[in-house]
Amino acid sequence: MQKKAVVAHQIIHVFCARFPSRGDHTVDQMVQAARSGKQNIVEGSKAAIASREMEIKRTNVARASLEELLEDCLDFPRVHGLAVREKDSREAASASA
Repeated sequence: MQKKAVVAHQIIHVFCARFPSRGDHTVDQMVQAARSGKQNIVEGSKAAIASREMEIKRTNVARASLEELLEDCLDFPRVHGLAVREKDSREAASASA
């Protein structure tokens, strides 16, 4: 899970640097949620040595941050008037080819 959070954090940084305009509150939230998710997974893993309860708390905070990030990613195209493609659509298939 930690590797996926690191990759998500890196992707969000690249996306936010390339596409959204600066000063967009959603962009700031996306970057912060990605960072929070990654950091809480790391801190939860370290806390597991001393306290299972703290590991669970940190993991739950990470999960909430990453769920917030997912919602922001889903909202972004709608808010900016962009088309949303279903992952199984022809357009999505041709974009990933």
